[in-house]
Amino acid sequence: YPCAAGVAISHDGRTLVVANYSNDSISVFHGGYGNWSSVPDELDLRPGKSKSSPAQPGTPGGEYPFWVVVKGSGSSTTAYVSSVRDREIDVVHLSGTPAVTARIHVLGQPNKMTLNAAESLLYVVEDQSDTIDVIDAAKNVIRERIPVIGPRPSYLPRWRI
Repeated sequence: YPCAAGVAISHDGRTLVVANYSNDSISVFHGGYGNWSSVPDELDLRPGKSKSSPAQPGTPGGEYPFWVVVKGSGSSTTAYVSSVRDREIDVVHLSGTPAVTARIHVLGQPNKMTLNAAESLLYVVEDQSDTIDVIDAAKNVIRERIPVIGPRPSYLPRWRI
């Protein structure tokens, strides 16, 4: 069954995006408070599964979307969706028909994300690698990888003899 995981809204309050964890897609609602579209735009994040992309059977990507953040508003609205299984961030242009425009491969399993106030940097926390990736939101490239594992004494067990 479908399972909504993450939800995000644009700064102008007119675009709402939901990450659908169990069916590898996002739902995009337009309108605003009290006036949301009754039928959302649906985008399957897997390569070749959406109407706007050619078939690519067996190509990994876009599976188990967990979290979503929205950058911009109006015709420049972009969603960043964490794909846990495929260890990538899917970049989705939301103006007109939603479409995946880039896939940013990361070291770990991306979970929650946030943008800085200027919406120029995307911070992605990653499981299985204990890192935070800092992504340039204009170029969609990783600028920095921050290790978040604690100093050695804090994560080793203390044994008493």
